[in-house]
Amino acid sequence: MNQVILKLLIEVLFILILFSEKSYSQTAVLPYDSNYIDRQPSKYGVRIYSSMKQNTFYFVNQKWSDRIEFQPAQKIAAGIGFSYKSFALDLGFAVYRHSLSPDQQTKGFNFIGTLYRGRNNIDITFEINNGFSATVKDSSGATKNITRNDVDALNFGVNYNYLFNYKKLSMNAAYSGTQIQKKSAGSPLLGVFVGDMNVVSGDSLISHDVASEINAAPRGDQANVFSFGITGGYAYTLVLPHRFYLSAYATPGISFSLSQSPRDSSDFYKNTIHLGGKLIAHASAGYAGKKFYVLLPVGIDVNIVGLGNKDFLVYTPTKLKLVFGYRI
Repeated sequence: MNQVILKLLIEVLFILILFSEKSYSQTAVLPYDSNYIDRQPSKYGVRIYSSMKQNTFYFVNQKWSDRIEFQPAQKIAAGIGFSYKSFALDLGFAVYRHSLSPDQQTKGFNFIGTLYRGRNNIDITFEINNGFSATVKDSSGATKNITRNDVDALNFGVNYNYLFNYKKLSMNAAYSGTQIQKKSAGSPLLGVFVGDMNVVSGDSLISHDVASEINAAPRGDQANVFSFGITGGYAYTLVLPHRFYLSAYATPGISFSLSQSPRDSSDFYKNTIHLGGKLIAHASAGYAGKKFYVLLPVGIDVNIVGLGNKDFLVYTPTKLKLVFGYRI
């Protein structure tokens, strides 16, 4: 069922993007207050950047202290990019890698991108990872890392937020650097989201030995969760002297999830519906010069979904980026 829903979502999203592109090309530019926003400080720009993207997930039993953490290898990428008006694209490759376990072999692809178009903000996550370190605390409180190169995780999600005060607040200025915020401004946000998280392993995700350490029940070899819901929050950019700025926004939400996660090989593979939580949070600091600019955006997407019997799956795609840009 998850595969069918995922394919449908991808097709619908593609159609919506095409439709929005056509609509924008045939309509006038949205009105904005030029006293607050400089939308076209330059037509072209070049950039160098470094970034880190990661998707850590946790199986939690009732309370946070009773958890097992699955963490892929930490990778830092570097590269170059370019911008055209309000659109920016950065391309690079991994230059640093760190694993908790010496024999951990993480492979995969991590894409976390954001499209800011005036009043419409869309976050898209698509991550495929194989090879994790599972971290638990034993009965004495000591941390233990277990290599799990047999674990595969696929995370796909789309978050949409509507920016009400788009005439005075530019998300592009704070998080992509392609515009300039002249004066401080804020705005409420209201959004919806869909997501699909699939974890599969060659052995039990939580073995009997590990389960006894974290006061949880053993779990089978897979966990699949499809979730959707609503979010709402607030964004604000503070413009400081000498073209420096600070910006942040947070949109907590409620999620409804359909989960499939057998406890062991003899358990029936059943669908269960649960109520959970969601938090999308971003922050950025930077310098917005007429020619040269610097920005340091960070974002996290916290998803809390139920698996039944007081067990939860928590997954947190995160992104940290440093950009040095020059407007041509």
